[in-house]
Amino acid sequence: ALDEFETLDLAPHPARVVCRADHPLTRLAAPTVQEVLQYPIAGPSMAHEDIEAVLRLFPAAERRRLRQKGVLTIVCDSAPVLATVVQQSDCLALLYLFLVEDDLRAGRIRVLPNIEIKPGPSLGMARLRNRTLSRPAAAFLDALLEYDRELVERDALLLSELSAGTINPRVRR
Repeated sequence: ALDEFETLDLAPHPARVVCRADHPLTRLAAPTVQEVLQYPIAGPSMAHEDIEAVLRLFPAAERRRLRQKGVLTIVCDSAPVLATVVQQSDCLALLYLFLVEDDLRAGRIRVLPNIEIKPGPSLGMARLRNRTLSRPAAAFLDALLEYDRELVERDALLLSELSAGTINPRVRR
């Protein structure tokens, strides 16, 4: 039963719509949602609440249509595969920035401006409730939380650089 599990939510991370560097939408200062919908959209499988967060970007009539047909044209849970699909086609992808940071910094992909998914898809972990963590499990949990804090800092830096239009091509930490 589900009541035997407890969950730990990790920090929210920004998800954005990304495309290849020379995609037709990159020629527009601020592509509209309608313009974005002219292209296939790829992304990882999403929980119901995450789909609803994405649907809130669209007008009511479009939300009804997308609920029936699905938000994503391509569903794939591998970020490297999604990044490759984006780089080699007109497909757009909905991804966490930290998953494509290297491609962003290298100029292979770009983030479409003005399209932000709030609160953003959620990440977390689950474990059996009322169980004492072993030392290795506790160390893993501590390392996971520390890495999540580092990702929050990197996300903030990337968002700052994106808003300033100055992506630093340095290699990430």
